[in-house]
Amino acid sequence: MSTLAEVEFFTVVDEDKKVLPEKYYHTYYHDLLAFIESKYQHLLSTAEKRFIVEFKKLDTDSQCLYLRLQNRKGKFFRFSKFSYPEILDIRKSLQILIKKGFSAVVDIEIYEEIAHVLNLYNRNELVELAQFFEIPKAGFSKLKKLELVNFLLKQIPLEELISCFQDDPVIVQKYAEEAQMIQFLYFGTTNLDMSQFVIRDLGNMRFEAINEELLSAGFESRKDAEDKLMLSLAYKFFREVRQEGDGEDFYNLISCWLENTHEISSTAQPLYDRLILRSARFLEQQRLFEEALQIYAYTNKAPSRERRIRILHKRGEVEAALSLCNAIIECPENADEKYFAKDFLTKLEGKKFIKSTRRFQKQSETITISSSWQYQVEMGVLDYYMNEKQMQGFFSENFLWRALFGLFFWDIIFDEAATGFHNPFQRSPDDLFTSDFLIGRKAAIEEKLSLLKNKKQLFEQLTNTYNEKYGMANPVISWFEDLLPMLQIFISKVDTKALREVLISMCENLRDNSRGFPDLFIWDADTYLFVEVKSPNDTLSAQQLHWLELFNEVGINAQLMNVQWK
Repeated sequence: MSTLAEVEFFTVVDEDKKVLPEKYYHTYYHDLLAFIESKYQHLLSTAEKRFIVEFKKLDTDSQCLYLRLQNRKGKFFRFSKFSYPEILDIRKSLQILIKKGFSAVVDIEIYEEIAHVLNLYNRNELVELAQFFEIPKAGFSKLKKLELVNFLLKQIPLEELISCFQDDPVIVQKYAEEAQMIQFLYFGTTNLDMSQFVIRDLGNMRFEAINEELLSAGFESRKDAEDKLMLSLAYKFFREVRQEGDGEDFYNLISCWLENTHEISSTAQPLYDRLILRSARFLEQQRLFEEALQIYAYTNKAPSRERRIRILHKRGEVEAALSLCNAIIECPENADEKYFAKDFLTKLEGKKFIKSTRRFQKQSETITISSSWQYQVEMGVLDYYMNEKQMQGFFSENFLWRALFGLFFWDIIFDEAATGFHNPFQRSPDDLFTSDFLIGRKAAIEEKLSLLKNKKQLFEQLTNTYNEKYGMANPVISWFEDLLPMLQIFISKVDTKALREVLISMCENLRDNSRGFPDLFIWDADTYLFVEVKSPNDTLSAQQLHWLELFNEVGINAQLMNVQWK
């Protein structure tokens, strides 16, 4: 994700040569502050309120310089690297920031972070520093930059190092935590930043028009916000630790952190679960199975129970594995859990079995096509139906059903009154990919589903939405010119009662049930068929099996087609 500092105001243009105002980011930030004060005043800390008040007292150029610092990477900055032509007198603006407590020049108090300061310099500059202090070249000539930094810290007294920064001051941003929380409250995530304003105003992405007066606060309490921010930062930290590849050190860190992290708010729970799953999986890959088992136990989010069952089985703890299998069968989270538990239970009971996906695939039809299609197997099967069966068809997979869902439920997805929107840049409400989407909007969804009784009325609604919203950001729609005629053919063939069942299933769990649909849609004057294509080396997934079985249950023509080469 680009940061504000990476967007040069001289060159921020798109194909239509749109140019942003010189201090565009200053305007954006004041818009953000106005929004925060209207929606989150009750959640702001005393320090955050003071930051806003004092920031507004600064002159425009000083505010601009602070915002430039805020959106640069890191905590420390070399003044000599500042180059912002829209700020008339950078040195004067910096002096004001220092005087008002928004910035400071590094001094002896930052001794614990002096390594970060030295990392601002390239290796050649560090070598010059060593030579200035007359350190023998033999001691550092072959050292890499990080090694050289550590070497210099041992060789040069801190006071003398600090004195070297007088000609080229190193600046530290103040109010960093307050500024971070304010921006986090606005976006609700650390994955978005001020560049969203730029993207919007350049027309690089169209957003659904959201009535800001109807937007609700994304956090009900200060704890909700603090927990989610804490989890966001922890997630990034532990990802960096995993990249270092030391499983035992990682386990010690994550287990200590988990032991001291209690009562996570529901708002932060999805991030917490994801952190647990990624961490435990990493430990498995490091073959630290006992440690992985302990970490997986902190969540039941899929695939935690599956991974625990596999580890327990390897350790010979059959009863514990059996208990977890039965728990999944009683209430599976998704298709992967459902079929895994069903199959593994048979294995635990010592019965002869074959995986559900494998059994279904073995019982399905097989056709022979030319090996020239081996790198485009779906196209080869489409060619087979067109030439051998005299049928028409197109590649459909997930985009067809996702487009139907996104267009059909557009007004429900983007209903500001449903409290799922908290800032103007959300691509979707925060409950869209959770079970709460169906639970919280059930009445509106049921009313909308009544349109399925009349195919003409249904297609008119889809056409109107398609024409009005084409190209607009929607997390389930991939826009292209032939999408609408494809939907028209598809809807004309499939029974509306069956469409209803599929759409309800998607509403229940869009995160999992927006994938795994069959590859092809085939039709002629009399019939149609969804086809899941499997090459000789490809296997059916649990989610694909879920849809093939559900389609057959609700009366949608679908089959798996195995391919062999000739």
